[in-house]
Amino acid sequence: MTGPDLHDGEAYTVDVRGRSRARLPWRRPPNEYPRSAPPGPAQTSRHRIRRVLVGVGLLAVAWLAFMVWVPFHAWGNVHRIDASPSGARPTASKGYDYVLVGSDSRDGLSTEQQKQLSTGSAKDGLGKRTDATILVHVPPVY
Repeated sequence: MTGPDLHDGEAYTVDVRGRSRARLPWRRPPNEYPRSAPPGPAQTSRHRIRRVLVGVGLLAVAWLAFMVWVPFHAWGNVHRIDASPSGARPTASKGYDYVLVGSDSRDGLSTEQQKQLSTGSAKDGLGKRTDATILVHVPPVY
């Protein structure tokens, strides 16, 4: 090395005591910013997304817990009574059981018959519906 301050045979020394470490461009030097400094925009958006996802997750867990709890709670609050009949039941016997079903069909009725029987108009009673059901037991003949 040649230069105005260097003479032949002299050693070139540099005193590095008291200097901080070399700063790398991708690392923040320690204690350069206080710990309470606001985070950068990338960190803020990541924290916001994380908070939203955690909130949605907590809502989903709460909703599932509610959907499981409601049926069990409702079933536990049902008032139960013994509805079985008391006393002696009839003994099983031979015979026949018939179900008789009446129909309110107005097919084949004239207008005069409908007025006489007070069945209303044919538009009111379209179709065939059951209006009477009777259960008949016929015992065997000995």
